[in-house]
Amino acid sequence: MKLFNLKTTLLVAFVTLTSSCTIKPSFSPAKMGETFPMSRTPEKIEIFRTQLPAEKYTEIGSISACCGTSEKLMEVLRKKASESGGDAIIGIEPYAGDGISAAVIRFNK
Repeated sequence: MKLFNLKTTLLVAFVTLTSSCTIKPSFSPAKMGETFPMSRTPEKIEIFRTQLPAEKYTEIGSISACCGTSEKLMEVLRKKASESGGDAIIGIEPYAGDGISAAVIRFNK
């Protein structure tokens, strides 16, 4: 009987931890030490899913996030791209564990 209670307690703890976790995106710059000022708000970050932009651009880094709905992951990636000085996100790729990664670009002006 005690083993059943332990398993139930562990299951409840696991579900609680995994369902209430916050999505923490990461950004890795293309060139170490290179930073860019924010140029767009998260809502203005463009998303290119199936094609590349027509404008010339520079890849400034890569971003990734894990464990959320597609909508929430994209919202978090847009925010991180904005904070990192990006103008758009390209090359969106899913990876194991419900994660997503992409490249952050800045348009050549």
